Amino acid sequence: MASLRVPEEHRTGLARLLNLSSEDTKKVVSTLENVPITSALRQTLVERLSTLNAILQDSVNEAADALTGLYIVLAHSNEPPSEMANEIADSLKEIGIELKFPDEVPQRLIQLLSFDSLVVSAKAEGFMYEYENVFSTARVHTDIRPIFGLDAHEAPKAGVITHTLNIHYFHEGQHKEINIALDELDIGVIIDALERADIKGESLKSVLEMARLTYIEP
Repeated sequence: MASLRVPEEHRTGLARLLNLSSEDTKKVVSTLENVPITSALRQTLVERLSTLNAILQDSVNEAADALTGLYIVLAHSNEPPSEMANEIADSLKEIGIELKFPDEVPQRLIQLLSFDSLVVSAKAEGFMYEYENVFSTARVHTDIRPIFGLDAHEAPKAGVITHTLNIHYFHEGQHKEINIALDELDIGVIIDALERADIKGESLKSVLEMARLTYIEP
C-alpha cells in the first residue's frame, strides 16, 4: 500500500501533467528548469506555466497547485525525488487514476520533481511562515477625545489625541486581530524599531551577497 497519498484536489492537475505527450512534457520540464528561487512558489509556477496554456488546456492553476503541493512534501520529506516518485505512482495506481502512459509515470515524476530551485522555494516559504503568529495587515486609527470640566453643559476645556494600532494576523491558520493604544512617544518607538529593522535587513542582504547566497524576497 502506498504511504504517500495524492490529495483529491491535486489529482486532476497531476494527471493532466502526466498525460502529456513526451514532446509536451519536455516543454513543461524546460519551463520548470528556468523557475527562479522565490517565496511565492505557486504564483510563480502559474505565471511560468501560463506560457504553456495551449499545452495544459486551461489546467494551469491545477497543474501549479499539484506541483506546489508535491514540492512542499518533497522539501520536508528528506526523500530523493526517485523514492517519492515511486510512492506517488503507486498511490495513483491504487486510487485508479486513468493515465495514458502508466509505465512512464515514475520517470516523468522524477523529471518534474528534480529542480533544486523549487525545493528551496518550498522550504523558504515554509520557513517564512513557520511561526505561531504571522502578520497580515495593520492600520492606525487616530481620534480626538474632548476633556470636559466639572460642568458637562460647558464646551470641552481641552482635548487629547489618541492612536489605536489595529493589527490583523494569523494564529495557527486562523484570522485574529488586536487593538493597542498608542501615544506619540509610542509611535516614535515603533518607527525607530522599524527603521532599525530595515537597516539590519539591508546589512544582512550584503552578507548574503558576499556569501553568494540567493536573497529570497518576500
